[in-house]
Amino acid sequence: MAYITSGINQAVRSAWATASDSDAPLSLVFISIDGLNAFRRQYGYDLGDQVLAHVKGVALEALNPSELHRTEDDCFLVLLTQPLESLLPDLDRFRSRIASSKLRFTVDGQSIAKSIT
Repeated sequence: MAYITSGINQAVRSAWATASDSDAPLSLVFISIDGLNAFRRQYGYDLGDQVLAHVKGVALEALNPSELHRTEDDCFLVLLTQPLESLLPDLDRFRSRIASSKLRFTVDGQSIAKSIT
């Protein structure tokens, strides 16, 4: 399902035009959080939003993007002004930090752990 909003479309077009005009690199990275929709349905949207906030925070810190947009319930589009080749170490660090994340929640007295892939 294509869900990119006009605001995101505009951001990509603007970044593309700027990069083209200045002969600068532009990289787009798509982040999808596996299993988030099922987690949100089972444990609630508030906890799902905490997972999204965690992923966004790690992405902002590890990737230092020029823009980051949520495109779907469980996806982000990241715009970066570096060539993809130079981003590979940052992308690997992001992937490692996300994979090692163990978020813990309490729902109705029950402890819930959520790993992110």
